[in-house]
Amino acid sequence: GYRRALRDGKIHWIVDFLFINKNSQRERYRRDASVQTAAGAHAEADRRKRMALETGSPYERAPSPTFKAFVRGDFSKLVLVRFKPLTREGYEDILYQPKHGLVALLGGKRLDTIDPVREQRILEAEALSRGAKPRYSCTLFHTVMREAYVLGVLEHPPKLAKLPARASKLPMAPPEQDVVRVFAEARGWHRVALALVKIGRASCRERV
Repeated sequence: GYRRALRDGKIHWIVDFLFINKNSQRERYRRDASVQTAAGAHAEADRRKRMALETGSPYERAPSPTFKAFVRGDFSKLVLVRFKPLTREGYEDILYQPKHGLVALLGGKRLDTIDPVREQRILEAEALSRGAKPRYSCTLFHTVMREAYVLGVLEHPPKLAKLPARASKLPMAPPEQDVVRVFAEARGWHRVALALVKIGRASCRERV
């Protein structure tokens, strides 16, 4: 697993061994030892051979990014851009709401330390506590975790819990004055959606 070699008139300790990679192919690892002593090369060879046996690679993985870093980085650049503008705006709203968004709730946690089942239960409880439907945020949470695996950020596919059930029936329409007040304060895609609600209610009155 390690050996001594003469290079440029100096003795160098080299970690050098064969291993089977993740694709079941034989591969060679050969690098100068980090600590240039026989004991240091021996210890490093043992550590890297053990890593190769357990993971299929003797190379140390970079630390997993936080949920916030992944969402603002690869997820925004490579995943969100694939959705239609209105869908993307809705997802960004779920992600970046100041108090209840996914980034506010999960942002500081490293992706490889997140327990998807437990975190989904927490998201559901948080949404229900304020009278919101948890399915939308949970669906987007699933998407973020799956894409982290697809993009190679997570080593193993996440074990995700079943999504909350869909609403069995539509809620009652709010009073006209509430719609007008909310419409006046709405921004972005919310304003478009509320405008359609107003048009629909007016059309119904005309038909009656």
